[in-house]
Order: sequence, then C-alpha cells, then structure tokens
Amino acid sequence: MMDYFSGLFFAMAESESESVKVKQNYPFYYGLQYVYSGKVFLRIDKGPDLHLNGPVVFLTSPGHYFEYWNDSNRPRHHLWCCFQGPRVERMIAGGLLPVTLPTPVFIPPSPQAFLDGMRELIALASSERGTERAVIRLEELLYKLQEPTGLETPAPSPHRDFIETLRNEIDLYPEQEWNFEEEAKKRFISLNHLNRLFRTFCRTSPRHAVIDSRMRRAAGLLLETGDSVREIAQAVGLENEFYFSRLFKQKYHLSPSGYRKEFRGD
Repeated sequence: MMDYFSGLFFAMAESESESVKVKQNYPFYYGLQYVYSGKVFLRIDKGPDLHLNGPVVFLTSPGHYFEYWNDSNRPRHHLWCCFQGPRVERMIAGGLLPVTLPTPVFIPPSPQAFLDGMRELIALASSERGTERAVIRLEELLYKLQEPTGLETPAPSPHRDFIETLRNEIDLYPEQEWNFEEEAKKRFISLNHLNRLFRTFCRTSPRHAVIDSRMRRAAGLLLETGDSVREIAQAVGLENEFYFSRLFKQKYHLSPSGYRKEFRGD
C-alpha cells in the first residue's frame, strides 16, 4: 500500500462493555481511551484523583504513570486503542495528539458517533490488512477531540434519555424491523418531532442510524464468520442481497466480498 500511512504500529485495540479492570503502569504505547458509560477514577503521575463520568476520553502516553479504576467496582464501558511509531511524533508536534496537556481529558462532541468510530478503529486495527484505514480512523477521532463542544451541545430536553436509549437499542439490535411511528407513540410525540430530536442528539436520522448499524454489524460478520453475503444480509435484517451490497459499498467503498478479501485475505 501507499507509504503515506506508514510509521504507525497498532499494539492492541479492544472493547469491554463491562470492564472492572484496574490499571497502574507506565505504558509502553500511546493510548486513546474512551469510557462510553460508567464512572472512572483517573490519576496521572501520582497527582490528584480525577472523577470522570462517561462519555469521556483520556489519552495515555509513555513517560507518565497512569492509574485508572472503577467507582466501587461498578463496570464501565471502556474501549481503547494503543499505538506507537515515528508517525506519533508528527501527530504530537502538529497538535493532533495533545498528550502534553497536564490533564489530557476530553468530552467527545458526539458520544454515539465517537463510539461508532472507536468500534470501527478497533476492528480495523485488529485486522492484518486494515492498518491503512485504521490510521485514517484514528486521526479522524483525534481530530474530533479538537472540535469545540460548547456551541454544539444540544439544549436540555426531557426526551434526550429516550432518544439516546433508542439509539443504543438500534445499535444492539439493528436487524429488527424498526417502526419509529410506534416508538414516537411510546413517548406521546409525533413522528416528525422524533425525527427532529434524533437529528439533534444523534446527528443523523433514525432510518440512517439503522442502516449504519446494520452495515457496521455486517462488516464485523464478514471478518469474523465464513457466512455467505446472502446470509449476512439476512442476519442484519435485509432480505435483498443486492440492496444490501449497494448499501455496504456506499459506506465502505468496497463490495462485501471485496471488504472480506481486503481485510481478512480470503
């Protein structure tokens, strides 16, 4: 592949939806750490304890002592990606990786979108043939941390928890036949109002959220199973294999079989 993406090595990339791990070490690698939900305590170089509530991002780096643990052993949803290489120095020098901050902690401007990005990064970084795309995804996520959140924070709404719960359920069960008119009735609001709320809090429409979740689930199945394209299409709730392939290519710029060949080597 192009030499442009060289100089970065992914050491580990994982996700734990109910992590209770306690970490105390001088890391060997730079790390992008995302606690999507739950509480976590963070201490850097034996400094004061930071009480953080997800969604929150913090960066770890060599040369500093990091300690982080849960609040009373209550699990946290924690995703992380660790990396090293000469490209990292360019990222630090250019301000893309602000590990030199006294407290490298950030609130992502769109928690659900950041969660989706982290999941894609983990899948790509864990694939032997996904390194180039993983570099792009990592740098995109780091760039998002630089975006101001103040003006982009949605106004308080009594429906916010409902919308975020709905978005998470779509992500967990994308294969379902989602009826958003029925979902709106549960909250005693109109379908148009639900669509407006969903766009405000999730930066997308309910319909596109379902499509996006189905494609991300399909990408994982292509790498993790030997199921046919037709079987995977049906597994994510799409009976029409050709329609599924068209949607998949729109998102990943590769056909399902091409994606499997590119990143798994089949």
